[in-house]
Amino acid sequence: ESSCSQTVNTKIIDLRTDVLTKQSNEMMNFMMEAEVGDDVFEEDPTTIALQDKVSKLLGKEAALFVLSGTMGNLLCVMTHCNERDSEVILGDQSHIHIWEQGNIAQLGGIHSHTLATLQDGTFDLEEVKAAVRPYNVHLPVTKLVCIENTHNQLGGKILPLQWLDKVTPGQMDKTFLLRGLKAAAGLSRLLYHTATRSTPNDPFYSASSEIFI
Repeated sequence: ESSCSQTVNTKIIDLRTDVLTKQSNEMMNFMMEAEVGDDVFEEDPTTIALQDKVSKLLGKEAALFVLSGTMGNLLCVMTHCNERDSEVILGDQSHIHIWEQGNIAQLGGIHSHTLATLQDGTFDLEEVKAAVRPYNVHLPVTKLVCIENTHNQLGGKILPLQWLDKVTPGQMDKTFLLRGLKAAAGLSRLLYHTATRSTPNDPFYSASSEIFI
């Protein structure tokens, strides 16, 4: 009898999170050679170019570079929940709710109204409508709906396109329009997600008031 072994060269690509990516030599060289300046005085040309590129990519008036996803989510929420009686509607498995130390409550005095996250990363839109608070001095004021796509806690699932097309305030019903509710989208893996969509600058993203990538 004879036996032989075959060596299989396996390359592992770890997509658990963006920050596990290791820089290539080209990336390192680009960082070493990049023009830099004082961003406090808006004199860093590389930061300015990045913000301009992203704002145009997503069809927004402006973009702001921040150092972490947690900071990006917090800024998106506090932009609209800017009073201490504010409430945000979000999934109970969302990154904001589980992994960010309750910072929207700590730093913003913002109340969370969680909805059951479904297996595809969405939540029931009828439950969203029912969660909107009536005007009452004893109740917090519903101001924002947060969407996470792709969904971290569910293994990076891409939310169904049909659901995304329905969830923006203009598509829900008059309650959202009359109350002036906004939608914020956490899109930490947006450029992966766009493999299933023609462009990141489509009606869902343009209808979202704030986007973090």
